[in-house]
Formats: sequence, C-alpha cells, structure tokens
Amino acid sequence: MLLRFVYLLLLLVLTPVPGVAQVNTEAMRVAGDRTGFQGAFSLTGNVDAGNTSVYEIAMEGRLDYLRPTNRMFIVYNYEYGYEDAEAIKNEAFIALRNTWQWKPRLAVEAFVQQQQNEFIRLKDRKLIGGGVRITAVDVENAQSDWRFRTFLGVAAMAEREVIDATTRLDRFVTNLTRSTNYLSVTLGKGEAFYLSAVQYLQFVPDATSDYRYLADVNLETRLYGSISMLFSLSYRLDNEPPAGVGRFDLSYTTGLRYRF
Repeated sequence: MLLRFVYLLLLLVLTPVPGVAQVNTEAMRVAGDRTGFQGAFSLTGNVDAGNTSVYEIAMEGRLDYLRPTNRMFIVYNYEYGYEDAEAIKNEAFIALRNTWQWKPRLAVEAFVQQQQNEFIRLKDRKLIGGGVRITAVDVENAQSDWRFRTFLGVAAMAEREVIDATTRLDRFVTNLTRSTNYLSVTLGKGEAFYLSAVQYLQFVPDATSDYRYLADVNLETRLYGSISMLFSLSYRLDNEPPAGVGRFDLSYTTGLRYRF
C-alpha cells in the first residue's frame, strides 16, 4: 500500500502539465500536529569532481507557530554554487505564510514573500496575497499512525518584479495581479516519515500566456532524535521568462535537517 501511494505521488507531480519563478511555499509546510513554537535548520550540498568541479550548498532556517486553528511559518533560504571557480547559482528568498482554519475542511490563507535569483536575472520579486485552502481528502489510521491528505488552494496575489539586464538602463519593473492555485498531496507517519507532492499553476487573468508551473516532491525521514534526512525534486517552468533565460529548471537536492 505504501509503495502504491509513493508511486501515485511521483506520477502526479512528474506528469507533464501545460503551464521559474515563485518559490513553492506550500511544499514547506511541516508535518505533525504538535502545538506551539518549533523550528528547523537544514543544510544540503552537492559535489561533482572529475572533468569539472561543481560545488553547491543550500541553507534553510525556519520558525513555525502551530495552534489547532492557526498555522504560521517564516522561512529563509539561501543557495550558492560554483563550477570551476565560476559562480553558477546565487539565490535567496524569505517567506511568511499564515493559515486560519475557518471550518473543518476550509481554511483562509495569507502570505508575503521576497526573492532574488541572479542567474535568472531576477533582481527582486515581492508579492502579497491570500485565498482559501480546501481539505479534499483526510484519511488517518490511528493504529499505524499513517495519514494521507489532499488539499486544494485558490488564491490571488499582487506581484512586483525587478528584472536586471546587461546595464542598469535595461532594468525593467512589472506590477501584476496573478491567480495562484495549487494541489498538495501528503503522506506521513507521525514525525518519522513525511512525503509531499505539490503542483502550482499561476497565471495573469488577462494574459493567460503569461503562466508558471511549479512542482515539488519532498521526502523527509527521521534518522535519529531531531535529525532527519531530506530528499527534494523540483521542476519550474516560466512560459514568458526574461530574455536570455531558459523556460524551465529541474533540480534535485539531498541533505540533513535539525528540528528544535
């Protein structure tokens, strides 16, 4: 049964969808139902040696405040990498998200986010938005502690982007309102195992060719005490990227997370 769920989650995310950009904060929700404050710090890395030397590192810190009817988190992430002494990655973001459980299967969400990514010429992106979150499926086995859930999110956001170019005079700023929608599927066993698959589709209502698609698969397994192993697979597609920037990115990371 577990293998079947894992297969379905991977199939859901990796199936091509018509539709790189905003960070997928839905994929950053924590597992478990403990209340109060909790935090985590994770460090991931990648080293390739041989014909070329590639080094990449990513750091993430977060703080969560969990209540039965309110879940809030703030997260900061920084990634840097270089190949043969030349920088190939330099990006960072910070996000705050709050979810109020209004009814048993209906919640209200609000979020703010700031992001920069040198290698897709994103000098700065700020956004603020809100919407609703619907619990479509919630199945739990109390004896084995397994829980399977599916969520649908529908929201709108105001976005301001500053795109850098070869010279400061070429820099341009856009201010848009986007529809942002997600499907999230999770499978967990207490705090020992957590698998999530999330898909986002974002578009400008009066310019539907300007859309983004984001997909993430995240797996966290506890190794010992507060230390967990992380695996993450991410796909990003921007149908109208800045000039000279590719339409999609695919990345895989692995590392450790410490919870406190």
